[in-house]
Amino acid sequence: MRKADSTLIARLACAACSLLVLCTTNRAHALEGLGETDEPRFRLVADDLTLTLEAEAELEIHDLQGRGGPGHDSPTDRRTLGTRSPFAELDSLSFALGLWLSERARAHALVVLDTRGAEVGGLWLDASVDGPSWLRHDAQLGLYPPIVYRDRRTERYPLIATVTWREPEMHVVYGVTAGADPERAASLLLSLAMMRPITFASVADSRIVRGTINVIAYGPARPFSGNAPVGGGRLRLTWAGAFAEAFGFVGTLGSEAGTDALRSTLTRFQDLPGYNAEEPERQDRSFGWAGGRVGYERHGLHAWAEVIALRESLLRRYGGYVQASYVLQLREPGTWFHRFEPLVRYEMLRIVDSASVQPSGRALRSPAPSEAPTWDFDALTIALRAHVYRDVVRVRAEYAWIMEHNGVLALGVANAPVRNNELLLQLEIGL
Repeated sequence: MRKADSTLIARLACAACSLLVLCTTNRAHALEGLGETDEPRFRLVADDLTLTLEAEAELEIHDLQGRGGPGHDSPTDRRTLGTRSPFAELDSLSFALGLWLSERARAHALVVLDTRGAEVGGLWLDASVDGPSWLRHDAQLGLYPPIVYRDRRTERYPLIATVTWREPEMHVVYGVTAGADPERAASLLLSLAMMRPITFASVADSRIVRGTINVIAYGPARPFSGNAPVGGGRLRLTWAGAFAEAFGFVGTLGSEAGTDALRSTLTRFQDLPGYNAEEPERQDRSFGWAGGRVGYERHGLHAWAEVIALRESLLRRYGGYVQASYVLQLREPGTWFHRFEPLVRYEMLRIVDSASVQPSGRALRSPAPSEAPTWDFDALTIALRAHVYRDVVRVRAEYAWIMEHNGVLALGVANAPVRNNELLLQLEIGL
C-alpha cells in the first residue's frame, strides 16, 4: 500500500470518528446518572481495558387533571393537552457502555430506546489528572448536557431546566478543582459548545404523548445553518455539605433555529421594541443566560435553590425553583422497601413585559393555547421515591400543580388557566 493511500485511509478514519460524534443526537442522562457510576455492576476485563454495562428501564402511568373518555376527550383536548385519559408508556430503555482506558480516562456511549425507535443519547470522553499539589484537572469532549446539569431527584424537570440545561450539546470542557478534601473545595469549569436549536418543550412530563402547552426551550444538539459557538463557565464552592454556584453562557443566535424560530413561534414578536421591520431576517441575535445555585446536601437532606435569567434577541426571560428532599434509610439496602425520599419543589418561569401593551396596541401574551410559549408559569410538585428492592427496583409517585398566567389586565383580557395538573407513577428498574 502506498504511503498516500495509507494517509488517506487514516484521514477517512479520523473523519468517520468525528462524524460519529457530530451526528449523535437527543438526550443524555445526569452527570451522576446512568453511565457515570464509579462501581458499575457488570464488568468485562481484557488485559488493561475494562468494558462496563449499565441499563435502566422506566415504565410510567400519566394522568392529566379532568375526566377523559368519550364526550370528554375532544379533539381539542387531545391537540391541546395530549389526552385526559390515563395512559401507560415505556418512557425509555437505556444502555450505558463505558470503556475504561485507565483509572483516569474513560469513553462512554448511551443508547436510548422507546416505542418510537432508538437513538444515541450521548457519546463522550472523560479524562483527569492530579497535580501539582492539591489541584485536579478534568477534561470532557463529546455530546453531553451543559456543565450546570445536575440530578434533579425527580422524573419531572423544573421548567427553567427544561428551557436551558436539560438537553445535550456538543462541547469541550476543562475543569480545575482546588482542595485535597472534596467536601472543602473550589472548582472552575469552562466550556466551549455549539449553539443548540430553539424548539418547543412540553409543560407536561410525557415525552411521547404531547400537546401544545409548551415553552420555548433549547433542544438537543444538531447541525443547522448559522450555528455559532457558545462559551460558558461555572464556579462552585463547597464547604461541609453546603455549596454555592455561579454560572454563565454567552453566544450568538443564528437565523435558522434562532431568530427565525422566535419570529415564527411568537406571533407578536414584531411588536417588541427593537424589532427590525425593514430587514426581518437581520434581527438582534444576542444570546446569553446566567444564574446560580445555593444549597446543602448532607445527612440525608438535599435542598437547594436555583435562579436563571436569559436574553434571547428581543426576548427576556427568567425563572427558578426551590426544592428539598430527605432520604429516609429504614433498613439495610439489601432488604425490601429500605429507602424512601419525599420531595417538594416550587418553581416559576416568567417572560419580562409579556403583558405590557406595546405601541401596536397589542401585548406579547395571549390566552390562546397556541400562544402558550408567551405565558408565565408557576408549578408545585410533590414526590415520593421508594427503593423497593436493593438499588435495582424503584418506584416514584409525583403530582404537579401547574398554574398558568396568560391574561392581559391592561387590555381587559382575563386569565384563562388550563386544567392540566399531572399525576405520574413510575416503575424504574436499573442494573
